[in-house]
Amino acid sequence: MASRVDEHQEQSTNGQHPHFDVATPTRPIFDLRFGGFRMTVERIPYRLLALASTASAFALGAKDWFIH
Repeated sequence: MASRVDEHQEQSTNGQHPHFDVATPTRPIFDLRFGGFRMTVERIPYRLLALASTASAFALGAKDWFIH
């Protein structure tokens, strides 16, 4: 009897989790093409998003605190 871990490894072609399988490309979240410039975001950068939201909240709080 095979365990669930063995079943997951059998489903994947490279031994990793099927979600991260290189053989099955995922659709990009954001694709911007402007002339010869192309920017593609394949996954959401959560750390960068958290940093940007923290910085903007800090800036808005500082504005209200120091400038009445």
